[in-house]
Amino acid sequence: MKKFILLAIILLVSTQLAFSYSKEMTSLQNNWYSNSNTNDTKNLYTAMDKTINSGTSKIEKQTYKNIVVIMKANMHIDSKREIHSMLKNTLAENEPLLSESNADYMTSVADLMSTLIGYSTLKDVIKLSGKSRELYEKSLKTEPNNFKTLLGSALFTAFTPKMYGGGIDKAMPILQKAEKNAKENWQKHAVYIWLSQAYMKIGDKNNYKKYMTLAEKIFPDGNFFNRVKSMNDENKYMFGK
Repeated sequence: MKKFILLAIILLVSTQLAFSYSKEMTSLQNNWYSNSNTNDTKNLYTAMDKTINSGTSKIEKQTYKNIVVIMKANMHIDSKREIHSMLKNTLAENEPLLSESNADYMTSVADLMSTLIGYSTLKDVIKLSGKSRELYEKSLKTEPNNFKTLLGSALFTAFTPKMYGGGIDKAMPILQKAEKNAKENWQKHAVYIWLSQAYMKIGDKNNYKKYMTLAEKIFPDGNFFNRVKSMNDENKYMFGK
């Protein structure tokens, strides 16, 4: 009987800690990075709605919605005011679930907050930064090798000023760990691009070229890759000149 109770506890904890992305979410992520035309909003929005509904639980569906809303914000189709409203309203939807300990969910909320920072006042930036950092740290304690958490945490750290404990030097080890835990094509493509930008920032041209080449081999016509490549050709990069 004790064995059955212990097994039940283990199963309960494991379902709280993580869930596997649905095939729809994995497909959406791959399409997002491989697609050369993000202007095809009708089909893209249909795929996004289908992905949200592919969640099998309330927490999973909210996680997918958080990710989808970040994608929509990054499409820059709406005005800054509309994007701010969309991000803020979605964040408010998460309030009843913030006690959840699921790593994927916590990361999606932290990513949502990090995205909202770019559309917020200084007062809100300070508040969102603190909460976002806490969620990344809590998620990493729950799942140290979670790719999505590692990438989100690395980018948050890289864009945080050095005086507040951030910077490329602090972010690089996290990015390298994210690379080791990248399994899906979209994960490898994304982390290769960000590693290339980190190496460009510190002046390591060989590793910059290495990771841009690796990213290009996966999704050569991807909109994100091409935008970054165009910036780099002008001697600009994602972490700022």
